[in-house]
Formats: sequence, C-alpha cells, structure tokens
Amino acid sequence: QKEQLGQLVQSYLGIRPIDDDQKQELRPHLLLTKGMNGQVLSANEFNSTRFFAVPFTQALDLVARRECYLEGGQAYISQLKVEAILLARFRMQLSRELTLLQSHVSLDTALQHDAEGSR
Repeated sequence: QKEQLGQLVQSYLGIRPIDDDQKQELRPHLLLTKGMNGQVLSANEFNSTRFFAVPFTQALDLVARRECYLEGGQAYISQLKVEAILLARFRMQLSRELTLLQSHVSLDTALQHDAEGSR
C-alpha cells in the first residue's frame, strides 16, 4: 500500500526516480545536498536514499535552500524532499482554486445587487 501511494504521488507530481547508474554518476553532487537535519548527506544516508528528478520549477523552495542538485533544468531531490514538492503543488492549486472561488463569489454578489436594483 505504501508503494502504491508512492507511485500515485510520483505520477501526480510528474517526477521520476533516477536509476542507480545515474545516482552514482551524480554522487559527488548529491552528497552535498542537505538532508533532513540541515547537514549534508552521510554516505550511509546516500546509499539508502532514493533520488528523483523533478522539473526545477516545481522545487523552487528546495533550490533556494540548497536542498537539491540542479542540472539540465532538473532538480535532483532525495525521497525525503518529495513531501516539500507535494506541499508546494498543493498550495499552488489551493491558491488558484480560492482565487477562482473568490471571483465567482464577487460575480454572484454583483449579479444579486443588479437584480435587486432592477426590481
């Protein structure tokens, strides 16, 4: 069930796990990214962590905090940082929907006032 949730989140976010060859190729860079404690990843943490490639525009918070590695328009993030991407996407969509809702409420209010004024 946890694996299914992981696949669903990956699909929703449009992210992909990197393979072991790419992980080893990027190792020097990925080891310099900050872990959950704000420190660089240890060798043990690196070996047990999956990494994902994400369009950098979805990881702007992580980029600003230097918690990912950037290359070719992709932000390479650890599995621990996927939550930050998910949260950013949720906030963006919630903001968009609230703005849309507000415009509908404003329009409905204006129409009600017009209808009351024409009576």
